[in-house]
Order: sequence, then structure tokens, then C-alpha cells
Amino acid sequence: MNSVYLIGRVRKSPKYLNRNGRRVAQFVVSTSEPFWDENGAKGIMRNVHRVVAWGSHLKGLDDLVANGKKLSIEGRLVNHFYAQKNGKNRMISEVEVRDMTPF
Repeated sequence: MNSVYLIGRVRKSPKYLNRNGRRVAQFVVSTSEPFWDENGAKGIMRNVHRVVAWGSHLKGLDDLVANGKKLSIEGRLVNHFYAQKNGKNRMISEVEVRDMTPF
């Protein structure tokens, strides 16, 4: 089963583009989680996630997905592979939205 659940803040407002003839919104969400090191000091680990949405999720997206807003996202992890101009292969991981609500 391929399921991703994120609660985080929007760090990049949506950028709209076309992928294979489909209108897609791409944006960035950051998450954070506390951790304690070996000395007992608390720290925060921050992660950045690339998120894509299309179809019915595009309705009202600009109001819901504004920079700094907190979101709950449910989706699936998708990997894309491509070759760079220098011939090196690259992989990009994205979260495809199934459900998204303000938090």
C-alpha cells in the first residue's frame, strides 16, 4: 500500500503547469518533528516535500494553499526518473494529493 500522510506548512505557493495535457499545481510543504540527541537536548528535524494536485483538487486551491498556511495532506508517493543534459540520471519524489484540508 502506498499512502502518505503529512501535516505541515506551505512553503511555496502553487505553480501551475501542464503535464501530459493535464493542468497540475505543484507546491512545497515542510514538516517538522522533534528529536532528542544523545545528550538529551531537544532539536527539530525539518523536511521539505514536493506536492502535486490536479482535477477536483484545483478548485479553491489558491485560497487553501497559500504560503505559511498549515495543511493536512493525504496522498501517495510517486517517483519520476529523467536524464539530465549531462547524461546523469535523476529521480524526483512527489506526493500526489488524494485529500487535502486546512489544519
